[in-house]
Amino acid sequence: MNMIYLLNHAIFAAFLSLIAVELGISVLGLAGYKDYWKKMKPYLMPMWEINGTFAVFYIVAFEAMYPQLLTLVGTAYIAPALAAGLFFILRNAFLSYSEYIGSEKHEKRLVGVYGISTIIVAVLAISILTSAVSGSGVNVPLQSISIAAFANVFNILAILSIVLIAIFCTKVLFGFRGNAVLDIGMVALGIVAIIIGAYAGPSYLLFSLRSNFDIALFVFELLFLFVVAVLHASGKRLARFLVIPWLFSAILAFTVFQYPYLFGMEINMLAYTASGAISGYVVFITVAGGLMLAVSLLFLLYMSMRKPYRIISSNRRNRKKA
Repeated sequence: MNMIYLLNHAIFAAFLSLIAVELGISVLGLAGYKDYWKKMKPYLMPMWEINGTFAVFYIVAFEAMYPQLLTLVGTAYIAPALAAGLFFILRNAFLSYSEYIGSEKHEKRLVGVYGISTIIVAVLAISILTSAVSGSGVNVPLQSISIAAFANVFNILAILSIVLIAIFCTKVLFGFRGNAVLDIGMVALGIVAIIIGAYAGPSYLLFSLRSNFDIALFVFELLFLFVVAVLHASGKRLARFLVIPWLFSAILAFTVFQYPYLFGMEINMLAYTASGAISGYVVFITVAGGLMLAVSLLFLLYMSMRKPYRIISSNRRNRKKA
């Protein structure tokens, strides 16, 4: 497999994994403010910073790796991308406002606006992804998009699938244990929904499993998910450490199944990949930048989750000494 393709989609898988967790946080926050939001809020602020940084990193990496595709993708998806950007700003603003509101009643309203805005951004992003994979509603020669990109069986079922999987992964990540059968059934329904959408809709490449490697990878992802679900149902803490690696690997597997096509079979991405001496520089700089970004973001996450130290004033120290 082409190294640039794999590297680009690894960055995409990391970005989409983080977005899926934030989508799960938003849905659970809307469903239960006191039960879920209070426990998830301390983790959301560093994640918010991480998601924004990864978005910029992915766009820059895509431009470097597929410079000739940028015009097609940017032109065709300008309208939904701008709409997603507006709701992204709204999401950021209301999340920031909620940090400075002392009243729980008003904070709950702001959280509601944040959650709804995040869900709208996710729906638009998923629709862009599914149409880019299937080619539904996209006229490649004219570089235009129609409503068919959003109103098709595959896209609707893909949205349902990703929302269900996001809720499951978020519940596992934060250790929210409810009805084990319901949790496992939820993620199973999500997997079934996207498979049905792939066969009922135009994107027949999704689960074509054209080689023995594809079949082995698909079976591995199902077994990996089964292990995470069983550990979560059993209350094992290990599930919280495995769920994000599973989500990342599942998204990466999804892109492997498409290799090397985009927009159905209209675009062969290998024909648009940076080549020659520049390709080596792109890989090197992206790997180096990705490692620096990963270390920096992990440190940010660590610092954000540490319990703050209490600084004792000099007067209080003197009183203690006395």
